[in-house]
Amino acid sequence: MGKELRLLTALGMRSFLNLNTVFHTTDPKRKRRAALLAVVGGLLVLCFFFYIGVYTYALCSFGMETLVLPWLFLLSSVLVFAVGLFHTGGTLFERRSYDILGSLPLRDSVLVGSRFLCCYLESLLYTLGVLLPSLAVYGYMVHPNPALVLRFLLCAPLAPLLPLSLTVLFSTALKLLSGRMRNRSLVEAGASLLLIVLILYGETLLRSKSESISTRELVALSALLGQSLERLYPLCGWFARFCEGELLELCKLIAVSFGISAVIFLLTVRFFRPVSLALGSTARRKGREAVGQSRGLLFALLRREWKRYLSSSIYVTNTAVGPLLALMGSAALLFVDAGGVFPANVPLAAVAPFGLCTVLCMMPPASVSVSMEGRQRWITKTLPIPPSVYLDAKLLMTLSFQLPCALLSSLLLCCALKPGIGDGIFLFLLPPLLCLFTATLALTADIHLGSTEWEKEVTVVKQSASAMVGGFGGMLLGLAGAFAAVELSEGLFRAFRLAVCVLLPLGTALLRQHNVRKLR
Repeated sequence: MGKELRLLTALGMRSFLNLNTVFHTTDPKRKRRAALLAVVGGLLVLCFFFYIGVYTYALCSFGMETLVLPWLFLLSSVLVFAVGLFHTGGTLFERRSYDILGSLPLRDSVLVGSRFLCCYLESLLYTLGVLLPSLAVYGYMVHPNPALVLRFLLCAPLAPLLPLSLTVLFSTALKLLSGRMRNRSLVEAGASLLLIVLILYGETLLRSKSESISTRELVALSALLGQSLERLYPLCGWFARFCEGELLELCKLIAVSFGISAVIFLLTVRFFRPVSLALGSTARRKGREAVGQSRGLLFALLRREWKRYLSSSIYVTNTAVGPLLALMGSAALLFVDAGGVFPANVPLAAVAPFGLCTVLCMMPPASVSVSMEGRQRWITKTLPIPPSVYLDAKLLMTLSFQLPCALLSSLLLCCALKPGIGDGIFLFLLPPLLCLFTATLALTADIHLGSTEWEKEVTVVKQSASAMVGGFGGMLLGLAGAFAAVELSEGLFRAFRLAVCVLLPLGTALLRQHNVRKLR
């Protein structure tokens, strides 16, 4: 039993880290793609470490070092809960591997245990990504006792247990609830987006409240904040007091974390097969006669793209965040004085189009649209479909999703900022041009870096090189334009803006021709 558990866990972690491609493939293109993915992923990890380090440095600089340990423990738990809320249930009750492993002489406890361990190890990586950089900065700023550092490292593996166990309950309940509905993926995607909106609203509300508190008052309130954190999540206080030397707090932390995790694990083992069968079923539909319709090839492919897009909640959630944030930010400026939010030296009317595009072009659906076809890609290859029509359908799907949000956001920004004629025209002209260019660029990245051999959709949407390159390309272009709007003189910026309007359509046409030649 132990050997089977180790083998299945190792197999799941190798799949999560994409090590099977690195060690077993003989295709040099796949190895180069895996190396590029590792480099991009490493850069993102370094950026996250830097953010956590700066956050810890700020707390220590304000004299709130007593708040660092419980606060970061809570932050790591929230990160594990938020990431796993819509992912853990899909990993535990994953259907593709269950069809194979369920027919083997394996106990349910072994199968569930291996998947639970995979989820735990993934959550532990997120936890260490928060705790280790903060520990390094905390040690540099405070110079704690070495025994505190050892106790800190001893408690770190306990941090993801309780939030992971809670995500098992919530994600499984959400999947069972959505499985009884006709549009399962839309229900899951809507719940995910609702959670994101609530988190952003809470963060904005907390920031607005904290801006009215001075540094001296904040230091005085640090003890009160620590008590509030402990009332909100008692494990934070236990963790902090054990790091200070109270052994009884470790016993409480172990008892609660392992006790709740064990109960949820046993419940998952007990109801594993019934839940797996229930998740594999679909909602009952009323029979009705279908009427055949004749449509054009482009329209048929576009409809096919939308069906695939709406059938995956992970796909919808990760690509809908950008346009949703663009609409929320543009609408918020109608009720907030923009001059009080941004520095006085920032030309808002000039920066607004690029700032809008930075958020709007984040993770376009075209960045993984080819890869999302998976092993059904060969069907399209065998049909008499011109590559230009095939690619145009994917671009139209992305644009039909982004352009309404872009135009509505531009209208809201125009009402909030009241720009001049030239800035107003550019505010409505740049977002469609940049959306078209970034969608084409993302499609190019997917053609070169994408892969159709995957087991889980999350591998394509969140962990693929095409998602990273195509998802951040538009953001970098928007940030570069915003920097130019701030740093360049008025005359140079007008020339820069004119060059952008000319080069974007030209670059789009060249990339489209390249993509068509690549697929022939």
